Amino acid sequence: MTDRVPPKVSPFYAEDTLHVGDRASLTCSVTKGDLPLTISWHKDGRTLEPAQMVSITQVDQFTSILVIESLSPEHNGNYSCVVRNLAAEVSHTQQLVVNVPPIIEPFSFQDGLSEGMRTRTVCGVSKGDPPLVVSWLKDGQPLTPNLGVNVSALDPYSSLLSISSLDSRHSGDFTCVASNPASEVRYTAKLQVKGNNPSLSPYHPPLLTLTHLPLLWHTPQLDPLVKYDEGKGI
Repeated sequence: MTDRVPPKVSPFYAEDTLHVGDRASLTCSVTKGDLPLTISWHKDGRTLEPAQMVSITQVDQFTSILVIESLSPEHNGNYSCVVRNLAAEVSHTQQLVVNVPPIIEPFSFQDGLSEGMRTRTVCGVSKGDPPLVVSWLKDGQPLTPNLGVNVSALDPYSSLLSISSLDSRHSGDFTCVASNPASEVRYTAKLQVKGNNPSLSPYHPPLLTLTHLPLLWHTPQLDPLVKYDEGKGI
């Protein structure tokens, strides 16, 4: 009686830098084993069925390809190719990690700010894989110490920007930059400090002053030049 040969699966690997929206594929190849062979895919220990954005193609008796058309955070997990025949059941497992880019919650500065007042705003990252790096720019440039702007981390996902005494230097666009291995995103809010631009002051038209002047005209019957003073007559 001939001994049956168990299956042998060639190891497969996933890319280390997979991001949301990328395409991913895993190829399971059986290099040894008696026929008939049965090949199936599992995710986190459960049988994986073809679904939207996920397809499984049986290329031949020895090869199966799993393709994910557009990665999302739900595709994170451990993927196993399970092969069985009459001799044994074997498997190979590979972890698939989808890097999720940051998402910044919208923020703004309050209206009606003028010189000497104080203000603060918080940049919060509501989504995105760690490690996260959060920083600030003003008018597209890094903040400088002489600008008088304080930045402090509230937690790994939030950054507080505060200004204790506003002046003309602080008017402009403040940008929060959040980055992780998947992507870098930005959100910008405008800060307007009143009283720092004379050209924006309300327009006051000049006052018109009326001055009482005598009226002069020429009459041929009287003197060549006659002066009339209002209230006194000729």
